[in-house]
Amino acid sequence: MKRAKLLNAPAPAILPTSLLIAALGGLSGCVSTLPSGTPEATPASYTPAERKLRSESEQFAKTSMQGCLAGAAAGALIGALAGGDSGRNALIGAAGGCAAGFAVNAYVQNKRSEYSDTEARINAMIADVRADNDNISGLINITRDVIAEDKERIAAVNAKIRSNEISAAQARTELARVRENRRVLGETIGGIKDKQAGYAEAAKVERGAGADTTKLDAEIRELKGKVATLEAEAELIDQEIAASPVAA
Repeated sequence: MKRAKLLNAPAPAILPTSLLIAALGGLSGCVSTLPSGTPEATPASYTPAERKLRSESEQFAKTSMQGCLAGAAAGALIGALAGGDSGRNALIGAAGGCAAGFAVNAYVQNKRSEYSDTEARINAMIADVRADNDNISGLINITRDVIAEDKERIAAVNAKIRSNEISAAQARTELARVRENRRVLGETIGGIKDKQAGYAEAAKVERGAGADTTKLDAEIRELKGKVATLEAEAELIDQEIAASPVAA
């Protein structure tokens, strides 16, 4: 009887390795969507610097929910592989993946599927972080250009409001572009910080497995420093906005 029950037991859910690798690899390319801008700040009216800011920001800016969904997708795959009640396991895995946010496990496992050699795998991770560092260096310069333009806008609005050329309502409308740019920058910084934290966790996983992550850690620290630079730039424009007579 026991033998018959074993023979009739449902087989664990099995996903082809190639499908798993493809799914996990695809998570790193999730598309980020920036919320629509205000009516006063339409794409057609953006300056070249503002267009560059939005273009460069797309690869980093994302909502926490998008990060959660990416992690959940990885978790669901892991849960399905666990066997048994595949639906239940997938949901459990999805919840765990959601907590991971950056889908660190998916990232690490994808790298391990591509590079069985530890040194080659760590070098691939270093290349990923370095590519982000290079992109953020350009983003910092673009951000400074946009902030310089926004400072000029704020100064012009302040002069108009003090000379009673425009009302406070009109001033706030003219400052909508500044607030829009600040929102884009804030979301971008948040996305980069999520990535930096994810890379740090991936390095921790590899370090726990015995890998030498010295160079990877150094690259991640550089990324963290660039985040601090962007935050400092954002603080500058925050101060300008706060000092305006029509700060909102």
